[in-house]
Amino acid sequence: MKTPLDGLQRFVINQQRLTREAFTSFEAGDLGYQPHRKIAAMFAPNCIVQPQDWDERGEGVKNDQLDAMALSRRLDRFTRGKRKAFNLARVLSEEGERNRALTRLR
Repeated sequence: MKTPLDGLQRFVINQQRLTREAFTSFEAGDLGYQPHRKIAAMFAPNCIVQPQDWDERGEGVKNDQLDAMALSRRLDRFTRGKRKAFNLARVLSEEGERNRALTRLR
C-alpha cells in the first residue's frame, strides 16, 4: 500500500535529478519527524520550521497554497544565507519523539 511518504520520496528523488541541490522544508506539525527522517536518508537538506502565520501581507486569507508559497520564499532566503528567514524546530530523536507523544496523549 502506498503512503503519502512514498509520494514525497518520489518527488524528492525527481527534484534531485533536475538540479544540483534540492532543499525541502515543512512546518512542524502532526506528522512528527518521520518525513524529515525519510528525506535525510536521501541526503536532501531539509528544514523543519516552527509553525507560524504565513500571511505576510496581512490579507486575512489562509490556505495551503498561499502558505506553501510563503514557506518556499522563506526557504529560498534561508538557503541564500538569511538565517533569520524562519525559526527552525529542533528535531527530536525517535526515542524523544515517543516520549513526548506519551505526554501529549489525552
